Amino acid sequence: MPYNHPAINRIKQRIAANPGINAHELTESLKKDMKTMSDLMYMTEGRTRRIYALGDGKAVLKIAKAGGESQNIDEAKVFECSGTKFFAEVYDSDPKGRWLVMERVITNDGAKTRKLWSWFGKTSRFTDMLVLVYAIRRGKTPELIATIENNKESNQEVKDEAIEWVNEFVKITDQCKVNTNDLHSGNVGIRESTNRLVLIDYADYNLTDQDDGISSESVSLKELIYAAGN
Repeated sequence: MPYNHPAINRIKQRIAANPGINAHELTESLKKDMKTMSDLMYMTEGRTRRIYALGDGKAVLKIAKAGGESQNIDEAKVFECSGTKFFAEVYDSDPKGRWLVMERVITNDGAKTRKLWSWFGKTSRFTDMLVLVYAIRRGKTPELIATIENNKESNQEVKDEAIEWVNEFVKITDQCKVNTNDLHSGNVGIRESTNRLVLIDYADYNLTDQDDGISSESVSLKELIYAAGN
């Protein structure tokens, strides 16, 4: 369903008037809008995309930079496969990948750290998101679950939530061929309505078989943490 918001409507109008407009030209037009409009606010940017907050507080706009069109297309495909349980919802997107509208979630690092602490305990090595995901990728789900079960700081309800997340996350990322090699705390948020961890940057569709830089299936914890930091 199309996302109804003044900024998105303006983008669609520009594309309708000039179907060949590229992502760079779209970005330049948005910069001009931001000087006079209060419904669009620049947030941050990565190598291939700029992120804007929409004034309704419910969504963010991802505008492609050079090469970013494929990432927007990938995210739309992944979401179509995965649904909302582990992934921020894609509300609307451009078939050519010039823009994408995604659910806005809590990205505060403290909130995410507290969530992982509640699952694994403050002293656990798995409280770093990237180390956690590398552990999942290397078949260490039993060790993760044992750590959760042994966490004396959490009640059973929290433990059940964490175990469900770990088990189902690995299934859905395999099923939808999500590349988790670039997953870190900055690519994860918390959905306020459910207090669940969700991915907010999950492009690079169909790259699950990409080498993660670890050669041994029996990788040690030291190697895990080294790989996560490099």
